[in-house]
Amino acid sequence: MSENSTEEVILNQDEEDELIQMGVFYDKKINHEKLFLRKNLALKTQLESKLEELQNELDAIEEENSEFEANTIDPDTQNFTLTGDFFEQLRILEGQGEIISAKLAGIKAGNVDLQAEVQSNVNKTKILRKQNTDLEEKVANLKELLEKRKVDIRQIEENYVKVTTEEEQLKLDCIQIKEDTRKKAEDLKAAAKAAAEDIFTQRQLLITTIAECKQQLDQIKEVEKGDNRSSFLNEKKRISSLKEQSSSSWMNERISLVNKIKLAKEKLVELSRHTNVHSRKNVQLKSPILKKDNLSDSDIKKALFLEINELKGYDWSFIDESIKAEKSYAESLQKELDEINQFSEKIEKFSASNQELIEKQNNSVENNRRLDLLKQELNELKSQL
Repeated sequence: MSENSTEEVILNQDEEDELIQMGVFYDKKINHEKLFLRKNLALKTQLESKLEELQNELDAIEEENSEFEANTIDPDTQNFTLTGDFFEQLRILEGQGEIISAKLAGIKAGNVDLQAEVQSNVNKTKILRKQNTDLEEKVANLKELLEKRKVDIRQIEENYVKVTTEEEQLKLDCIQIKEDTRKKAEDLKAAAKAAAEDIFTQRQLLITTIAECKQQLDQIKEVEKGDNRSSFLNEKKRISSLKEQSSSSWMNERISLVNKIKLAKEKLVELSRHTNVHSRKNVQLKSPILKKDNLSDSDIKKALFLEINELKGYDWSFIDESIKAEKSYAESLQKELDEINQFSEKIEKFSASNQELIEKQNNSVENNRRLDLLKQELNELKSQL
């Protein structure tokens, strides 16, 4: 809303300048017409005074002429005793009459001219009064327009203050957002780096453990394959010897073998529970159960067979799921990093738009200067009115 008001004032500024110039022009014209009217009124008064003087002079001449005529037709004046001839006196009187008649005609002509001039001045006065009325109406309209412009200027100033306040708050919010984003990015980068290092370490450990288990399995298979034939012969010998022995001794050996197998199974379970600790596994593999010094070949074969079955039955899906989980976590971290980069780009775009807003603010400051100039001209116009 504030931007539209500012643009409207900027667009109407030329119109305001034109109105102010028209007001100054009309003020000068009004003053000129008033001065001309005062001069005409003074001239009218002067002409009326001169007309009155001429009228008085005309009345005096007419009165003198009347007295002269009365004196010329008086019978007492027919027998005058003046010196000179009668005709000479008559010529003199006729000459004086002609002079008086010419003067009277001139006075009448001057009176007519003065009356015409007075009427012309009266007409001019009416025209000037009408023009003065029109100019006063235009001045009143101009004052009303200037009052509207004052209201618009006050509204623009209020909007400018509001926009400036919002801009300052927006700058503070941008600074806070940038700081929070920077901290969050640093935390996420540190966490992502540490998590990546942990994932890499765990992955390497799992790969190493799997490789070692496979190697041990291969070694066990090779031992089983190499000792297969000798174990078979030993087993035959053991069976034949068992047949020769009594039932009691056979039962004791059977119980002993079962206990050894049970102990071997327990050891293998313990080995399967500690697959991540390879050193302990090597120690357990070197336990007395697998030593040929204490066990026979058949015992070793059975122990190896049990260990192979245990390894075959081991659930490797847990390791695969762990790797998948770590990969998923790494992908989520990468997505968060991408979101941070996108957010940084948005901040940069917002900074660019904020720069445009700052430029608009500078333009608004320039508009305020022009408004101050308009106020000054308005005050001058008021003083002239």
